[in-house]
Amino acid sequence: TGEIQYRIAKADWSNFDESDDYSYLPKAPYAENDHITAYYKGDLIYGMEPDTGSFLRAGTTGIDESGTGGFSVYPNPVTDKLTIMMTGENAGEVQITLHNALGKLLLIQEVQGTRQELDMSPFPRGVYIVTVTGSGTSAYKKIIKE
Repeated sequence: TGEIQYRIAKADWSNFDESDDYSYLPKAPYAENDHITAYYKGDLIYGMEPDTGSFLRAGTTGIDESGTGGFSVYPNPVTDKLTIMMTGENAGEVQITLHNALGKLLLIQEVQGTRQELDMSPFPRGVYIVTVTGSGTSAYKKIIKE
């Protein structure tokens, strides 16, 4: 770990137009920015790529990225209550986790049944990852909190 500082300037020192720049987020200095990606030996280990929307953190394995994943979520975007409907092999006992876009674990619930609600009201607006793990499989969906 360590601190990286950089400065990029045009030859004429005029301002850059960052209105259509995926990685630009107007935040305070030293704030984390998940729109900046980091690669190690060709593998994405941090951040979200703009084309795919996939989020990876070092050490993630066995994730179903097919889009079905044995569960569905609604409404998405969500404001207060997120409903999770388990289907197929995930209709029994499962673990539901919620991570923010930076990979920080916010919630773990051990649940049973086909329908669960998550209270999203305590969390700020942003992108979150809901993961359902059960029957030896793990699947995730990206949700947006408004």
